[in-house]
Amino acid sequence: MDFVAIDFETANRYRDSACALGLIVVESGEVVDQRSWLIRPYDNSFEPYHTRLHGIDAEMVLDQPEFHELWPAIHPLLQGQMVVAHNASFDMSVLRHVLDKYSLAYPELTYACSVKIAREVWDRPSYKLSALCKWLEVDLTHHQALSDANGCAQIILEAADEMEVWDLPTMLKELQLNSGRLFDGGYFPSSQPKKKNSFKRYFHK
Repeated sequence: MDFVAIDFETANRYRDSACALGLIVVESGEVVDQRSWLIRPYDNSFEPYHTRLHGIDAEMVLDQPEFHELWPAIHPLLQGQMVVAHNASFDMSVLRHVLDKYSLAYPELTYACSVKIAREVWDRPSYKLSALCKWLEVDLTHHQALSDANGCAQIILEAADEMEVWDLPTMLKELQLNSGRLFDGGYFPSSQPKKKNSFKRYFHK
């Protein structure tokens, strides 16, 4: 099971306002690397709601690099990888928007959403990251980017163990989920085909 789990935090309502990124590298089912960055948004404009969520404000990132300065370090960790995020449509949108902001080419990668995976694997009252991590007994400091990325990674690993599959493409095929794709010049979103008589086939314990 090889993948990279990511989580972005944003300074305000706009998707190009990334202020933090957490990244977990998983190889053969084990966490082998973890990175996190504070990011100064291009205008360093924070909205109070977002600061209340993640605790980051303009002063904290005043001396931090902007995203384009960090991209040379981040890009090799994403290029050619299978990337996962909890509510991947948000995190991949942040990535696209911030790359667009600085006129940076998209990396080549495929991606999947741990929310969609969890919905197919388990019958739970809530699929929020905090709820799933509590149920799976995964330590989580919610809205701290590295902790959220680790929570996402652990959900994928728990689902793989539940299903007894050892790579993400097989997992997605079993669950009838399509991966998304990012590439230089565009992207394809991840999707879930409509299923006749859809049912959940995997349940925890």
